[in-house]
Amino acid sequence: MDSANETPFADLGKIVVIVPTYNERDALPMIVERIRAAVPEADILVADDNSPDGTGQDRRLARGG
Repeated sequence: MDSANETPFADLGKIVVIVPTYNERDALPMIVERIRAAVPEADILVADDNSPDGTGQDRRLARGG
């Protein structure tokens, strides 16, 4: 690794983390925060299965709050 800020995944190209959800409205901000902490350069795709709790409706959740 060239710098202290790079993760071991930096040389793999674009990273996309797919998070399947169902009724995860309360947990999603923490999940996204942990993914961003572990792999900050990753794009995160939240795939919601029409959760009745509104997980897929609140775009702020995908941004971590």
